[in-house]
Amino acid sequence: QQIKPKFTNDKDEIFKHKNQGEVPNYLKVRKQLWEEEKEREVLRKGDPGCPEGMRLIPEDQRKQTLELLTKRKMELEGQ
Repeated sequence: QQIKPKFTNDKDEIFKHKNQGEVPNYLKVRKQLWEEEKEREVLRKGDPGCPEGMRLIPEDQRKQTLELLTKRKMELEGQ
């Protein structure tokens, strides 16, 4: 005569919990922090095609600066 185990088909039920299959919140937060850190590092390094000592600026800021410099040049040439 064979002895039957105490838990036959309930083996899977023993190891299940209410959040099984979900990523824990602390890992979600860490992943977000890692992504933010990676983004900051990319911004800190800058554009690899940009010369040393220079940085890439947004297009609207570039246009505004260029316009200001053009006006200043016209003023100086007019004197």
